[in-house]
Amino acid sequence: MRPVWAIIYGALDPSRTSRASLSRSLEQGAALSGPERLVFVGLEQDRPWWAPLLAQYPGALVIEQPLDRGTGTGIIAATTQIFRRDPSARVLLLDCADAAGLELAWPSILETVLDSAPADDRIVLFGSGLVAPELGPGRSAPLRVGNLLFEMDPQLRQGWMDRGALVVMSPMVASVSALLSAGQATHPRTLQTFLSRLEEHGELSAILDELYPFCTEVDLYRDLLAGVWHQVWVRPIHSASSEAHSARPMMVPSDQASRMAPVARALAV
Repeated sequence: MRPVWAIIYGALDPSRTSRASLSRSLEQGAALSGPERLVFVGLEQDRPWWAPLLAQYPGALVIEQPLDRGTGTGIIAATTQIFRRDPSARVLLLDCADAAGLELAWPSILETVLDSAPADDRIVLFGSGLVAPELGPGRSAPLRVGNLLFEMDPQLRQGWMDRGALVVMSPMVASVSALLSAGQATHPRTLQTFLSRLEEHGELSAILDELYPFCTEVDLYRDLLAGVWHQVWVRPIHSASSEAHSARPMMVPSDQASRMAPVARALAV
């Protein structure tokens, strides 16, 4: 089985809930990857809140972003660093804000991460619910990419699922090569800059202050995945609002998510 790396990311605040979510995410990631393959992507301005928790994982790789250039930029930086150390790695990406809502999804996530023979170019997301609902005048909606809905607030997410939306949660599983392909397809300049500077310096951490002012803002879903939807699949998971079934789950190509929604629901676990 290929080595598994865990990238934990997300914005933080001083609240106890935020710190607890990060602590739980780090525990989940380290249990899966081992502390030596644990990566944290966070903002320098949030250091007072994440640094004490990261101190418990002295072997972790920290990508400390000096400026907010979007989650996608931090993921590209982390991915290039992982690729340099381990070109055959599998990667789990997890937003620390989502840690508390992953109990039902975690078995599916683990099975996908530990799959010994995945398609190298496949990026797997995890979705709950069905197809995107029609919105009336003046109604707001979470970010849409392809046929999917992205809503990171757990309370809002459940409301969308109750109304029949295929809502994608933050966890993502991919090979490191698939993530590099996404970076090359959508933001080649940023990716190539990070790779070339890695060759010169061996580590990015010491030179991010120099590189980040020239980086464009990259959203993980809207930007980084935008050019590689042919590689993105959605694995249905059981949600609290749907009946559980014993059938083995299937993976649905993202561009077929709406058309195959009844199948996805029947096989949700």
